[in-house]
Amino acid sequence: MLSFSGKIFKALFLILGISFIYTDINTYAQCSQNNFAVTDLYFLDEKGNPFEDEEEFAIGEVVKGRIYAIFSGTSTNAYFPLHFAYQEEISGNLSSTTSSYCVFNETSNTSNQIPKETRVFLFDYEIIWGSETYFKNIYLRWRQNEGQTECTTSASSGQCYASPEGLRVSTQFGPLPVEWHQFSVSPTENLRNIALNWSTLKEWESSHFEIERSEQGIDHFTKIAEVKSVGWSDTLTQYSYTDLQLPYKGGRLYYRIKQVDFDGSMDYSPTQMVQVPKVMSSKNHWQAIPNPVINKELQLMYTGPPLQNEVQVQIYTASSSYSYVFNNAGNSIDLSQILHKLPKGILIIEIITEATTERLKVIKK
Repeated sequence: MLSFSGKIFKALFLILGISFIYTDINTYAQCSQNNFAVTDLYFLDEKGNPFEDEEEFAIGEVVKGRIYAIFSGTSTNAYFPLHFAYQEEISGNLSSTTSSYCVFNETSNTSNQIPKETRVFLFDYEIIWGSETYFKNIYLRWRQNEGQTECTTSASSGQCYASPEGLRVSTQFGPLPVEWHQFSVSPTENLRNIALNWSTLKEWESSHFEIERSEQGIDHFTKIAEVKSVGWSDTLTQYSYTDLQLPYKGGRLYYRIKQVDFDGSMDYSPTQMVQVPKVMSSKNHWQAIPNPVINKELQLMYTGPPLQNEVQVQIYTASSSYSYVFNNAGNSIDLSQILHKLPKGILIIEIITEATTERLKVIKK
């Protein structure tokens, strides 16, 4: 049950449009000449965790916590200690003085290189609850190599000014469902499968991941698979999936991962694109015997030139797919031992050799 002050607090948020939860930042600290920038600022509690939803503070109350930043850019020579200076603006009132802090490496990394795309602790901070807080005229100065222990504004080092509009300090409620680490897609050696690999740094109440693919740009995604999540984790967790059912026409394929919480809320990974070749089919080299399949026997008979390398056979049903590799196949491949795995109906059998790919339609009764 919300207290009276809590209800007033929520009402003011609706009326004034004050929101701390995942605020969109339209202006970034662009230090493009150095390829190093701060892109987001977060206010967390004194232990470095998001505030709980049930925590209630009166408007105007001073709340203690910690400031975290997310850095980005292509620079690989930005090291702690980091000099971080800014002007504080609270509810439209810009301070006439500049605050500055010397930020040391408090991450778990042995290297002093400033990490990218993950929260980095800057300093302890107090925020006036219900106010809009900005850090403006941010000035960064960092070391360009390892082994430095002093934070200085005069020694030779990397430096840049942020955009004067500054960054809003976003107060974070509730734990992040997932903190993404990496996501990559790449064709396998035969170019007929796509390997997806992704990893997370943290997960909280995470139920599963849904792999989505689009063949028509980034606006027509459909779910192609689901991978169970570990649920809760504070360490690096890696996942993988292989897409075996690529379109024969080839072209650009777009992939993204949808993370789903136990409560149904979701988050998306970045979108990745990969180019796959069109399948060049051959004819009359392979034949399925018998077809239709009535008993428990099925042979693939080959009548083409001698096969030099392995043969990959992929079988597609209405709901799943199976992949097998045969070495020294000769003139026939016996599929009788796997027939019991396959449902009745239409089977699409794709036979891939080093030179060609052929597809057969087989009916299993």
